[in-house]
Amino acid sequence: MSKVKIGLGILILLIGFAMVCVCGCLIWHNENESQEAAESVMCDLPKLKEKIAEQVGNPENTLYQRYLLGDAYVEPDSDEVAEEFVIPMDGYSYIGYLTFPTLGMELPVMDSWDMVRLRKAPCRYYGSAETQDLVIAAHNYRSSFGQCQRLQIGDEILFTDAAGIVHRYLVGEIEIVEPTAVEYMIKSDWDLSLYTCTYGGTQRLTIRCVEQDTAAAA
Repeated sequence: MSKVKIGLGILILLIGFAMVCVCGCLIWHNENESQEAAESVMCDLPKLKEKIAEQVGNPENTLYQRYLLGDAYVEPDSDEVAEEFVIPMDGYSYIGYLTFPTLGMELPVMDSWDMVRLRKAPCRYYGSAETQDLVIAAHNYRSSFGQCQRLQIGDEILFTDAAGIVHRYLVGEIEIVEPTAVEYMIKSDWDLSLYTCTYGGTQRLTIRCVEQDTAAAA
């Protein structure tokens, strides 16, 4: 065997070893961030639920008034509405929390998204539950939307908003979309869309849902 072939073989082995190391580092990094996110949820979710419970039946909460009055509701100044739609907590703002009965999982949802927020919890990407066009994004952590691959058509998903109003959805479609399909993601006829990266990060797993009804939380 020539020295060239031996050298080429060694080079291929080194490249393969380097790729394995890189993959291992990525898996370790993802698992570490997943664990941190899980710990954040365990800390934040009980506090968020407590704060939301305080809003149930509060006549000064415009979101709750809107639910009770329906078409009779008179919309106040838009700035005031924006403040009422969120729960401030520990330097962040939350719009509510998701419950996945079939997955045995609950997750808080932040009002807006960036890379820092996404490492803590799912985030609103677009729309709202009230306008029936809510889009929520999250990392595919094992402790978060990584579990969404287990969802099936017909599964129930609940979203409890900042006023304690429970929005009930059924999964209507599960699809894989390209990361550049932003307009397709947000301009849909679905009442709720959840999305996360597929493994490898090249595409987006998307859960499309139809709202069934709403009710005030007990």
